[in-house]
Amino acid sequence: MRICALDLSLTGTGVARNFPDGEFFLGTLTTKLEGWYRFEWMIQNVTRHAKDAELVVIEGLSFGHNLPSAQERSGVWYNVAFWLWQAKIQTLVVPPSTLKKFVTGKGSSEKSVMLRETFRHWNVIAANDNEADAAGLLHVGLAYCGAEECSNQAQRDVLATLRKSHGAPQVKVEAAAW
Repeated sequence: MRICALDLSLTGTGVARNFPDGEFFLGTLTTKLEGWYRFEWMIQNVTRHAKDAELVVIEGLSFGHNLPSAQERSGVWYNVAFWLWQAKIQTLVVPPSTLKKFVTGKGSSEKSVMLRETFRHWNVIAANDNEADAAGLLHVGLAYCGAEECSNQAQRDVLATLRKSHGAPQVKVEAAAW
């Protein structure tokens, strides 16, 4: 099963992918465009990474921030989510605090802790916090589909919560090493 994990951001979207041959991709999509040009660029480039995925794991919106860019970030998020729905790609939405709990054991961890724990759990060297979040989301997806075992109680709790809100995964993925 091909999983795409997305940590959407207006300036640096983290993307993580697994592939059937056991390979993985981790990267950051960046642009200096603004306004509608950035919006169009984000939709085109994010969906390019997700178009052949069987499951997309996407970080949910953070409702605690009321910055001027919040509306634009929400617009990008909802357009990507709508595109995934139209493409009939199974989508798993993971709230930010739930992702942090899965990776660090605590739902309110700092970005530096996310980077450290991503390396500690999965030996992933993320170039930035967006990539660390995308890598964590990919591992949430792998565990959700049964391709990876949870290593602690916090991860098991997260999966139970996600399965309660999203149901059981529609497809299964073969285990692969990161």
